[in-house]
Amino acid sequence: MSGHKNAYKAFGLYIGNSFIVKTGSKISSKALKSQKCGKAAKLYHDSDDYINKDGYLIKDCKFKSPSTAAEFVCGYSINGFLCWKTNDNKSLKTYLQTKEGANG
Repeated sequence: MSGHKNAYKAFGLYIGNSFIVKTGSKISSKALKSQKCGKAAKLYHDSDDYINKDGYLIKDCKFKSPSTAAEFVCGYSINGFLCWKTNDNKSLKTYLQTKEGANG
């Protein structure tokens, strides 16, 4: 997922009931200042062990949902199933629906 004027650019991995924002992802400066985040996001935002001074992740960060992960990255409430994209630019929602259709 990426933001306007490269405010953020993140890479993630959806594994069942969790979503991992990968090392090297750029976190929005708005997100780093946000007080509207959950416990996990606050822990990651407040720790120099996860985000360097330039706003890049130096460790993977795990969340309970794609939307929580997306909010952590961009700094505002957003539907993670729509904003996270595959390499071929399909939303996570579309990817999962396609995958379910292939398995069903």
